[in-house]
This record gives sequence, structure tokens and C-alpha cells, in this order.
Amino acid sequence: PTTTLTTATTLVAPSTTALPGAGTVVPIAAVTSFDPDGTDKEEHPEQVQLAVDGDPSTGWTTVCYKDRYVGGKRGVGLVVDLGAVHTGTVTVELGSAPYQLRVYAAPDGEQPTSFATWGEPVGRVDSRELTTAQVQLVAPSRFVLVSLVELAESDGCTKNPFRGEIREITVTQG
Repeated sequence: PTTTLTTATTLVAPSTTALPGAGTVVPIAAVTSFDPDGTDKEEHPEQVQLAVDGDPSTGWTTVCYKDRYVGGKRGVGLVVDLGAVHTGTVTVELGSAPYQLRVYAAPDGEQPTSFATWGEPVGRVDSRELTTAQVQLVAPSRFVLVSLVELAESDGCTKNPFRGEIREITVTQG
């Protein structure tokens, strides 16, 4: 049987700005949801642009899960396509805690479609408190996967009480 992966892509208008005390913000060419272990291979694709819109009061959320470890999946999250290879810092503003976050990176070429093709994470951030996570991109990378592997309890969920939220992803060069 042939498996066809479909992903929702939202193009973001490129802009290059400087953050105080940081390098230049890398424009994000596209963002997609990533759920390779799910039945439809995506998770809330209609919300993906909220994680890269520059507004930390909005964000992308996972679906509601029965347990805090994404129902036994290896993770769910968002892939940002930087349009070209870059090094720098990935900053992720979270909207839920506790959390366990894994960041993966891939060079130019085909966007990885499974955890096996992403390889090992380039960074891990685990926190009991709501924080902003930062991970260094040392190797030149075009694609960055921000994956949640532990979720928080959410009042927005009823039957399945656990959900994660990524409010903003930025990549700065320098």
C-alpha cells in the first residue's frame, strides 16, 4: 500500500527585523503541522500560522489527549521551513506547562516526514514551569521541527485533559 502524506502549508510574508540584543530574525517561508504517528498525519493545520504571526497572545495547540505523553506518540509539533540554510537560535514561546520539547533540524533538500528521517534532536528543553525555550542551531539547517512530547492539563479540554501550546517560534541568525 502507498501512503500519501498531506500537509497544510501557510506561507508567511518574509520580513527581516532585528530583536534587541539578538541577531537578525530569519524569515519563515512556510510552517506545517507534524504528526507522523497520527491517522491523518497533521494536527490543527488551520492554526499553524498562529505560531509564527509575531503575536505571542495567539498560538497553535495540539488536540486534547488522554495522557500527558501524547497518547504514546513520539511527539507532535510544527515544522518551520526557513527557505534556505541558517545557523542561530530557535526560540519557542510556550503557552502551557509542564512540557517536554524536542527540536530537530535538517539541511536543505527534502523536508523529513518521520522522526527516523529527522534523526536525533539538536536540543531538548524540559520544564515544570512556563518558560521560553531556546535551542542553538549549530549546523546549517533549512527545516526545524519543534515537537512536544509532554503536555499540560488544559481547562480547554474536557474528556481528554492534556494539550500543549506553542505561541511563537522565531529563528535568529547571529
